[in-house]
Amino acid sequence: MKIESVQIQNFRSIQNATLVFKQVLAVVGQNNVGKSHILRALNVFFNFSEEKKDFENLSHQYSPRSSTKISIVFDDVVNPIFSSISSQNKMKILFSYKNGDDEPKYKYYKRGKYLDLSSVQKKRLLEKFKYVYVPIVRDYNTTILGEHGIAYRLLKKIFDQQIENRDTINPFLDSFYSKMEKTVFKNTLKQIKHFYPFSNDCEFELKRKDFDLVDQLLKNLALKLIEKTQSVEIGDCGSGIQSAIYFAISLAHAVDEDVDYLVGIDEPELNMHPQAQRELAASLLDKSKYPRTSFVLTTHSTVIIDELSHDAIVLCRKKNIADVKKTRDFVGKRSVYTEITQISSNFWQKYNLDPNQYERFFEFKNSDFFYSNYVVITESPNDCRVYEWLIRNNGVDPEKKGITFISLDGVLNIKYPYTLAKDLKIPFIAIVDRDVIQQYSVNNKRKESLDSNSGLPIYKTEYNSSFSLTSLFSASDVRNLNTMAARNDYKKENAILKKYSLFSLKYALEVDLLADNSFTDEFCDIFNITDVSKRNAKSLLLEKGEAIKNSVKVINALQRGGMNKLPESYKDLIKFVKELLKK
Repeated sequence: MKIESVQIQNFRSIQNATLVFKQVLAVVGQNNVGKSHILRALNVFFNFSEEKKDFENLSHQYSPRSSTKISIVFDDVVNPIFSSISSQNKMKILFSYKNGDDEPKYKYYKRGKYLDLSSVQKKRLLEKFKYVYVPIVRDYNTTILGEHGIAYRLLKKIFDQQIENRDTINPFLDSFYSKMEKTVFKNTLKQIKHFYPFSNDCEFELKRKDFDLVDQLLKNLALKLIEKTQSVEIGDCGSGIQSAIYFAISLAHAVDEDVDYLVGIDEPELNMHPQAQRELAASLLDKSKYPRTSFVLTTHSTVIIDELSHDAIVLCRKKNIADVKKTRDFVGKRSVYTEITQISSNFWQKYNLDPNQYERFFEFKNSDFFYSNYVVITESPNDCRVYEWLIRNNGVDPEKKGITFISLDGVLNIKYPYTLAKDLKIPFIAIVDRDVIQQYSVNNKRKESLDSNSGLPIYKTEYNSSFSLTSLFSASDVRNLNTMAARNDYKKENAILKKYSLFSLKYALEVDLLADNSFTDEFCDIFNITDVSKRNAKSLLLEKGEAIKNSVKVINALQRGGMNKLPESYKDLIKFVKELLKK
């Protein structure tokens, strides 16, 4: 039995979210956006007694009048004990709780309605499917050893199992204690009596206090890690190792035969180096090692994300409550909520994507854009460097604003980050050259399509219907793009594209700086062109076309000329970016 999906309603900062589960599901996002709330919600469903106090102190409340609801769909339900509450190997269970109730309610869904789950059915469910929550606090002294530590609990559990049918340990300890009384205790008491300064008409006695000898023994052990010839007590190991030990003991303590598990881990990569994080991810994905266990984890690790497919990633973002339709519960009660997104189940079909090509594109891409506030998609690394410099030098700090720049390495790849950002609702823009929207007039090649008088490229008078994002445009917008292309109306053409978070330059990155001769002198000086007859845009475009594209030269020209000389397309791009940031 495994979890197929979970819906969480009115819990902490989560108003309504549905998650589709995998062998390993990663919950990502910036700090303090509610990632751990998902793990706690699962703990509420499976281990309510551990979470009840946080309902009572209102920590779990979404709003004062709201009821928390957690609905879980189980798949591969083959155990006959669930036949009365399952259908076609699936089972849907609804948990609901409102502050002030004695206990939560559990219902099952069958034949179009919810019915009460009996206490016996609930007990069977929570016995056959368990959730293990591994919190972020897992240091050695406070959580591993000691009377409340998980190592002690594991030892006590196994000890109790060992003596369940036949107790051979306690009689042995009692015998040992009896020998101590006859030897060590007797001689000790004799010496005490001998040196006692008052009347010898008295006796002394040593008796065991009311405590469990086994319990004391188990609480006074030291756990060590032995690697090759080195033996190190866990308390002296790095925090990354301590975290991994906590995780291992948690599973060992929880796992029983004939039980399925979901393990929720807060930031498993804590204090682990990148290679250890890759090894951890590979281990969790190994079904032969964890055949009846799946995992959901919160993470800030791009290393772990890069080991997972994107349909196994859930994105959490903090949103203003004003962005959603207000109800009475919202007003004056909560200013922000957690928006949770995951690529849709029909993601590949919806955008007509090849999963293999999609995976190849992202294979060497840093996934830090999952943690970004905004994404800027460009055609090449060269473009990335120029646009980042341009935005930074127009009063926007990309780091402080959380902007990530993604290079396509070819415009054919645009549909991969574009559709991912769109489906996950990450604010973004994609910046392309004009030839993406209108192809070059001669053989779709720039060199063959340059105007002999101006050196500027000439485009076809029709919209490029082969553009990979065309299927996302409305039919009327495609017709309008064709009309604007026939009129060579760049501004209206771009106005249509902006509706789809796309921005087209008038020509291309470097060409726009020369089209109105605003930066001609700067480029001529950079190339040391002294011949007056060649100090013009036409000569530069015809003779230095490839060299001008270099980001170092473009940025150099921008530095020399200054922001006041920017062409209209650049000014419009900067305005578009700033509008995105305001939203």
